[in-house]
Amino acid sequence: MQVIRLLRDFPRREGLWTSDHYIAVMEHVIKHESAGLTPSDVIPRAARIDLMHFNPVDQSKFSLSYRQHCTPEEIANGADVHGKWATVVLSAL
Repeated sequence: MQVIRLLRDFPRREGLWTSDHYIAVMEHVIKHESAGLTPSDVIPRAARIDLMHFNPVDQSKFSLSYRQHCTPEEIANGADVHGKWATVVLSAL
């Protein structure tokens, strides 16, 4: 959370991306990976996001596609062993 606070306190721009873009990604990843967990829980491997792709939609919105590992149960039920992909549209405002 310190990183998010630093990005808010000292905004930057790197090419098309601003601190707000990076904050939106970090907040989404933290919320998604830690859903249903308590602060003392360890994030399970299947909940971790291990690969991401970004595509701009407009100046303030972008799509974030990300991959997570499948649980052994999901793989046993026919899920792709390489993981599952999801895409969301986030706003950098």
